[in-house]
Amino acid sequence: MSNYTQTTAFTPKDSLSTGNPLKVIKGTEFDTEFGNIATAISSKANITSPTLVTPVLGTPTSGTLTNCTGLPLTTGVTGTLPIANGGTGQTTYLNGELLIGNTTGNTLTKSTLTAGTGVTIANSTGSITISATGSGGTVTSVGQTFTGGLISVSGSPVTGAGTLALTVAGTSGGIPYFSGAATWASSGVLAANSLVVGGGAAVAPSTVTTGTGVVTALGVNTDTAGAFVVNGGALGTPTSGTLTNATGLPAAGVINTAATLTDTQTLTNKTLTAPVLTAPVLGTPASGTLTNATGLPAAGVVGTAAILGANTFTAAQEWATGTAIASASTINLDTATGNRVHITGTTAITAVTLTRGPRTVIFDGILTLTHNATTNNLPGAADIITAAGDRAIYESDGTTVYCVSYIRASGVAVVAAAGIAPAGAIIYTALNFGGF
Repeated sequence: MSNYTQTTAFTPKDSLSTGNPLKVIKGTEFDTEFGNIATAISSKANITSPTLVTPVLGTPTSGTLTNCTGLPLTTGVTGTLPIANGGTGQTTYLNGELLIGNTTGNTLTKSTLTAGTGVTIANSTGSITISATGSGGTVTSVGQTFTGGLISVSGSPVTGAGTLALTVAGTSGGIPYFSGAATWASSGVLAANSLVVGGGAAVAPSTVTTGTGVVTALGVNTDTAGAFVVNGGALGTPTSGTLTNATGLPAAGVINTAATLTDTQTLTNKTLTAPVLTAPVLGTPASGTLTNATGLPAAGVVGTAAILGANTFTAAQEWATGTAIASASTINLDTATGNRVHITGTTAITAVTLTRGPRTVIFDGILTLTHNATTNNLPGAADIITAAGDRAIYESDGTTVYCVSYIRASGVAVVAAAGIAPAGAIIYTALNFGGF
């Protein structure tokens, strides 16, 4: 918004003499003045709902700013903001004054804190200091008592520095009990591994081993001699007992008798005197004597044949062919699964492991048997080159492993007779030609 500013002064022209060029009013001067007037008119807010572009309103006498925004609080507001509009309604404060809500009129009231007994309040610029007055109370004595027995108190009361001590006293091996409604006491020594039975009101508990006290504690009956009559209980392992009138005894519960066991039973750690067993499976007993036993199958014998002693075979004995053994520098014939085994492969064999024997060995390929006086004692004390189908019989005296027989599949002897060259030998004949 701008005011009209006059550019040309017209009144001084009236005093100029006629003919003076300045006395003449020029058209440009009229245009300038009319332009100034138009600018001032167009920027005046004298129309309904004008749009003001960055004007300075100055100081209007009145106005309504209901829909105005962006009013700065620090420079655009004067007076005191009332409580209803979020203000405090206050403009001045004293040191230590606080605003306290007041339901009367829903206002805020300025007030300071009031000191009570033993408290001082100091109001300063921007702070309030609350302090306690005096040095507080003093404990002059602390005491402890205990009534009822068993526990005693020492060091009470403590008036300065000290320690309150509680001491428990009773009988070693005993237990505390209520000897009265509000008193404690200690029982006498309770016997080891015995039952503890209550003594009733004001009477110390004690231990018992036999008699009605035990019966009462266990809740069972006794016969005239004081022995237990158990109803549905487990006796454990008594050292002795007579079951003359007992019934329902299972067969598994019988030991050291010739009684007939009619049910299939598993007897663990039971001793039977001369029992007659009908088609039982004995399992694996720890030991037993089979002097008069018959029908023992060959599969039932383990260990070495030495345990059989001298025997006469009245029927043919069949030798099983075991699982083939791969050739190696040392082969173990003790682990053979049959008395007859095949040797596969072509690896040279320098040693044989065998405790007794005999073992029949069938070679499936060509390999070298290396003579060794102890571990592979061969016929003729010489190495042998095998062929497929060759057979050898090995035995041992426990010290030396012998090849007691070697049969070639070709039928040729391993060790030639005197004057006869062994198989495979090359014979050189010396021929004497005269002149050579």
